Amino acid sequence: MATKIALSKTKGVVVDGRVRDLEELRRLRLPPPPGEDCGAQLPIWARGTSIVGAAAEAKAWAVQVPVVVGEIRGDMVLMDEGSQGIVVIPQDKLEAVKALVPSLREADRKVTEDVAKGVSVKEAMRRHRG
Repeated sequence: MATKIALSKTKGVVVDGRVRDLEELRRLRLPPPPGEDCGAQLPIWARGTSIVGAAAEAKAWAVQVPVVVGEIRGDMVLMDEGSQGIVVIPQDKLEAVKALVPSLREADRKVTEDVAKGVSVKEAMRRHRG
């Protein structure tokens, strides 16, 4: 299933459930762009892991539709670089979120600098993240 997904034009996978075979999933690559030898790792986010397979029951539920994860419905899904988490953003909030991200990154950078200088995490967060 995962290999089939990686060979398609899928940009990432969100599973509102569990996945298995993590080592195999981590080896999967997206098809490389023209002129490149290797594609990027296929981003996969899931609520957890399992040792039990889904057999033939696993299949794509929907493609190119608003994403619903738990109670949250959105049109845009952003996955962090390590696929540690996702954010589901409604289309009408996307511009506001995009405008906010640079200030959040800058605040995180300042927190990291302060902590490296010996400031407590709590104090650095108070200073820069309010």
